[in-house]
Amino acid sequence: MFVSRHVNFVESIFPYHTLQQSLPRSDPNTCDLWLSLPSPTVIVTVHEIASQTSLLNSRARAASPSPSQLPPATVTFSAVDTVTAACREPPVLPAVNRASPTTLDSAPDASHVAPDSPATASEPGPAASPPTATATHHMVTRSKNNIHKPLTKLSITSVLSPTQTEPSCVSQALKFPEWRRAMSEEFDALIRNNTWDLVPSHPSQNAVGCKWVFRIKRSPDGSISKYKARLVAKGFHQRPGVDCTDTFSPVVKTTTVRVLLSIAVSRGWSLRQLDVNNAFLQVYVDDIIVTGNDTTHIDAFVDILARRFSIKDLGALSYFLGVEVIPSPAGLFLSQHKYVVDLLARTKMTDSKPVATPLPTDHTITLLASTSLTDATEYRQVIGALQYLSFTRPDIAFAVNKLAQFMHRPTTEHWSLAKRLLRYLKGTIGHGLLLRRDSPITLHAFSDTDWAGNLDDRTSTSAYVLFLGSNAISWSSRKQKSVARSSTEAEYRAVALAASEVLWLSSLLRELLISSPSPPTIFCDNIGATYLCSNPVFHSRMKHIKIDFHFVRDRVQRGQLRVSHVASADQLADLLTKPLSRTRFALLRSKIGVSEMPTILRGRIKDTNPTQSLT
Repeated sequence: MFVSRHVNFVESIFPYHTLQQSLPRSDPNTCDLWLSLPSPTVIVTVHEIASQTSLLNSRARAASPSPSQLPPATVTFSAVDTVTAACREPPVLPAVNRASPTTLDSAPDASHVAPDSPATASEPGPAASPPTATATHHMVTRSKNNIHKPLTKLSITSVLSPTQTEPSCVSQALKFPEWRRAMSEEFDALIRNNTWDLVPSHPSQNAVGCKWVFRIKRSPDGSISKYKARLVAKGFHQRPGVDCTDTFSPVVKTTTVRVLLSIAVSRGWSLRQLDVNNAFLQVYVDDIIVTGNDTTHIDAFVDILARRFSIKDLGALSYFLGVEVIPSPAGLFLSQHKYVVDLLARTKMTDSKPVATPLPTDHTITLLASTSLTDATEYRQVIGALQYLSFTRPDIAFAVNKLAQFMHRPTTEHWSLAKRLLRYLKGTIGHGLLLRRDSPITLHAFSDTDWAGNLDDRTSTSAYVLFLGSNAISWSSRKQKSVARSSTEAEYRAVALAASEVLWLSSLLRELLISSPSPPTIFCDNIGATYLCSNPVFHSRMKHIKIDFHFVRDRVQRGQLRVSHVASADQLADLLTKPLSRTRFALLRSKIGVSEMPTILRGRIKDTNPTQSLT
C-alpha cells in the first residue's frame, strides 16, 4: 500500500468509514444514544467513474433515485437520519457509497462546487446543522509521479541433483539406484573374496561393527566417473594393543612416480594405467602404472594380473592420484588443476584477487606476531591440503613448509598469509610441472640454505632440487633441527640432506636397470662447504658437527658423488629457502620446470580410451 505525503487527513470527518461500517442493531438504548449526539454533515462528491463495472452500475440504478431528482454537483445527508433509519429497518445505502475509497479521496475540491445548487437529497432531520465545506484536493500518489517500488530480483541458486551428492547414511543411499548398485557390487566382492568367516561370539571378545561409506569418483573434467560404496570397520572401537598394534595405509612416494614418468617420456615408452577392484583386501596399492619398451610384454603382464585379481584396464595414463597427466609435443604435463579449483571453492577464495608471489618479501613471519586463532581447524586443513598440492608445484614448497611450522598455534597473521598463498594459486591455477622428452638420464642437484633465517629460534632452512636430466623429480624445503654457528655449517648440512636423496635415487635407478654415464653432482653456492666436502683433512673448527654429516666426504672420496660450486645467481634451490621478489621468483620457477599449461592443451579433457573390465 502506498500513501502520498500530500494527503491531508481531517480527523473529525470519516465519510467512507462511517458509511461502510456495519450499523448497530435496533436497540432503544443505542438509538437514543446516537440521536442525542450532534449530527455531522457528510458531503460526498458524485462524479462519473469510468472504471465502474456493469454490476456496480446496475446496483446503483436500483438503489438510487432517478437522475432528475439528484443535483449535478453534491449530495448531503445527515448521519442522524441514517442512524434513525437503521434503527427501524435494514440500511439501504445510496449508490454513491459504492465507490471505492480512492474515488472518495480523489473527489474534486469543494471550491469547484456550484453554490446555488440544491444541497440535499435526503429528508432533513429536526436537528440538522447547516452544511459545512470540507477541504479536499486531488490525491497525488507515487505512481502518478512515476515513483514505483523497486523490483526485487531474487538470486537464483543452483541445487545439485541428489545423485551428485554423497549420502551420509544408508537410508539416503537406498533411495537411488546408482548407490544401491554400488552397494551390491561391494557386498558381492566381499563375499567373493571370502572376507569374513562366521564364528560364535565370546563375551571376552570385542566385536567391531561396520558402516557404509559413500564416495563419488570424478573425472578430471568434473563429471562423475563412478559411484563407490565401501563397507568399512569401525576402527575407533578397537583397543590399541588388544585388537590392533600398528595401523597404516601405504602410499607410494611421489618422487618414485615422477622418476618413472620422466624415464618413460624421455625414452618414448607407453604408459598404461590399471585399477584393482577391492585392492585393500588383496594388495597394498590399487592404482598401477605399467610402462616399458615392449607393448607385447606389457599386455602379457596385464593378462597375468587379470587372471589373479579383478582389475580394470584404464588404457593410457590420464589421471593418477588426483594428478592430470596430459601428453604434449614437448613431453608430459602434470597438473592438479581440479584439485586447486576444489580447494579454492572449499575455502571460499574462488573470487579472490590473484597475487604474483606466494609470500611477501617485506614481511617477517614469526610465531607470536598477532593474536592466536580461536579455532585452528580450518587453518590446519588448508595447510594439509596444500602439502599434497606440492606434488606438482615446487614453487609453493617453501611457503607451505613455513606456514606448517605454526600448526600448533596459528595466529591471525598466519591465516592471512595462508589466504595470500591461496590467492597466488588463484592466479596460477593452470600451472603445473612439465617433463620434457629431450631429457638425458643424468642426476644432478642444487642445494642451498637460508642461514639463521628463522627469527624465533635462529635456525636455518635447508632446501634442494633434484633433476633427472632437465626434469625436476624431487625437492624439499625443511627447517634444520639445530642452530648453525656459521653459514658454512648450515650449507654443509643442506648438502648432506641433498646427498642422501641423490644416493637413494641412484639406487632406485640401478634397480630399474638404468645406468648414469657420470656420478651425480650437487651444486652449492658456498665455497667453504664445497671445500669441506672435498678436502679429506680434518678441520678442528668443524668438530662440533656430528659424524653422520661427514658421509658426504666419504661418498666423494669413493667417486659416488661430486660437489661443485655454483654462483648464487644460478642457484635454483634459492626458490625454496626464502621469499623472493616477483622477477626473481618467476625466473627460478620457470627454470625448475613449473609453467602454465600450453594453449593447445587447454579445454575439456576427454577420455579417448574406453574403460575395459578384466575379471
